[in-house]
Amino acid sequence: MRFLVPEILDRRIRQEAAGLAARFGGRPASANAPCDLVDALLAADEPASIADFTVSDLPPGWSTIVAHFGLGQAETFALVAAAAPDLDPRYGSLYALLHDDATLSWFSPHLGLRLGGADVQRAAAPGGRLCRERLMIPVQEAGPARCRDRSGLRLHPHVASFLRGEALPADIAILPQHEVQAGSTALADLDVVMAMPSARPIVLLSGTDRSGQREAVRDLLARLGRGLVIAATPQAAKTWSTDALADLVMLARLHRAGLLLVAEAGVAHADVARLAHGFVPVFVSAPDEAAWLTALGADAAPLVIRDSEHCHEARLARWREALSRVGLDAPQADLDRVARRHRLGPAEIGRAVRTLNLRAMRGQTEPFIDGEALMDAAAQINRAEFGPLATRLDRNAHWDSLVLPPTTHDALRDFAGAMANSARIFEDWGFAAIGRGRRGGVTALFTGPSGTGKTMAAGIIARHAGYEIWRIDLSGLVSKYIGETEKNLERVFNAARASDVAILFDEADAIFGTRSEVKDAHDRYANIETAYLLQRLEDHDGPVILASNIAANIDQAFLRRLDFVIEFPVPDASLRTEIWRRSLPSAAPLGDDIDIAFLARQFTFTGGDIRSVTLDAAFRAARLGTTIDMALLLRAVSRQLAKHGRVPALAEFGRYRTLLDQPIAREAAE
Repeated sequence: MRFLVPEILDRRIRQEAAGLAARFGGRPASANAPCDLVDALLAADEPASIADFTVSDLPPGWSTIVAHFGLGQAETFALVAAAAPDLDPRYGSLYALLHDDATLSWFSPHLGLRLGGADVQRAAAPGGRLCRERLMIPVQEAGPARCRDRSGLRLHPHVASFLRGEALPADIAILPQHEVQAGSTALADLDVVMAMPSARPIVLLSGTDRSGQREAVRDLLARLGRGLVIAATPQAAKTWSTDALADLVMLARLHRAGLLLVAEAGVAHADVARLAHGFVPVFVSAPDEAAWLTALGADAAPLVIRDSEHCHEARLARWREALSRVGLDAPQADLDRVARRHRLGPAEIGRAVRTLNLRAMRGQTEPFIDGEALMDAAAQINRAEFGPLATRLDRNAHWDSLVLPPTTHDALRDFAGAMANSARIFEDWGFAAIGRGRRGGVTALFTGPSGTGKTMAAGIIARHAGYEIWRIDLSGLVSKYIGETEKNLERVFNAARASDVAILFDEADAIFGTRSEVKDAHDRYANIETAYLLQRLEDHDGPVILASNIAANIDQAFLRRLDFVIEFPVPDASLRTEIWRRSLPSAAPLGDDIDIAFLARQFTFTGGDIRSVTLDAAFRAARLGTTIDMALLLRAVSRQLAKHGRVPALAEFGRYRTLLDQPIAREAAE
């Protein structure tokens, strides 16, 4: 990277080396570092003073830094000198030579004095502007501390990456200034920011539509002639350190961009207003504004913009535009629904429409797209990243797959409607402001014995409401280590919010169980965990389903916060008859002697039990090469009863007990 170091630095190093040679009899102070080492490292050139140094001497990249930070001559020279060892390793050896110290291979204020005079020394001082604005940072050196004048300084790695054209860390993205498309719809309230003077306030974007917020901010900054630096909360920490924020502000100034901080819930940093200095437009995308308003205080006076309606309008317009470009159309009501439900940005909407277009070209959909196809394409874009903590639940079943009492069926449809219309109810109708206020999440408890259809119902409801649904794996969620379960839960809720999906806690009483009297430290931390869950469940703005075999095991505080409690009873004889009929497919080789009415009346099974019985009989029939007849079904019934710890008596099989004379059936009954 030799071409990145201006010639003026070489000339000043040669001047200093020549001076040392004159003072020390033809060689620098170190007996092992003769002056001809300088000649070997640098090509011969005439000495020059810093007065000869101008911006036009700078290689590509440096002039941008000087212009964006308004650097003077001494500051520019100091920054170039500090950058040299990073950009060209030879300068480390030269600096060690000039310091007469093999361990001091970085620039220092002392070396700045010798190479450029008192102005350069002041520019390189630890309290100077170059260090305050993080263009130059101290070198972390091992060993005894040095005096301030000889402390090592180096170019900030972000600036070095800028000069080299290298990539930045994964949690930082830089979007260059783009051309605003005709008809682009940003957040309407952001137009207020354009009318403000250069010292704009911090803009707090409250809500969960991260993609819509990002596109709106980028459009606004494009109209202001700026790009955008986007920084997510560092993975190793819950928030940014003061130095990390200062680095981001410096990076935004370097690229003449605005800064968008994508914060987690409850995370805030008071220093961001001070660090921005009015040079950088700062936007904070936060799920809720309370923590940031408290941290920034009255002095910062942030401008709060809530994303609910404006982002919906922007998404609606993008859906219309993307569909029209490929010759597709959809009903207005369905477009409105998908725009409210799925918080997708322009790129994600474009991918969803391309999926719909491919299906239309293959004849899988019509050019006039229906609501279910729209919702399905949008849901495929929102893929959650839970890692090993969750698995995606199958949504292939339909309403007619459920065999439940009418009251349970109606309650499930009400819950599905609440999930589908939650945005309209909480935002448009104003229910978010009632009582303690709600963020828009809908929660339900499904309770009933195992095998009554709770998991299947969760998948059907998610499909009807246009959600992907993920089942949380409690084995990976619950940890014996204090605090780890809460961290895992935070990951689950954050992933669900970011991807706009529903989550199902199966066997929920394992973590949502009743709090106990505190007798030891374990009880105290278990109760803290439950209290955390109460708060997190109330703050979450997406659908959550709890499933439990015994409702009494769920803490009463959770029950009060649930919007729906839906019971799945053991089916009666008429429902069991229907379940038996559906569990024996017409394509299977069925015997003529199967008596579904008897099986349904005689054995009180759940839907899951009946499916296990029919599969058991089918496996046996396939192995023996026979039909699925009554004898095989009775054998499977006996085995299923044994699973529940009950040994069936021969009398329970009524007139079919004679079938138990067959070895396979009697073996099971005995």
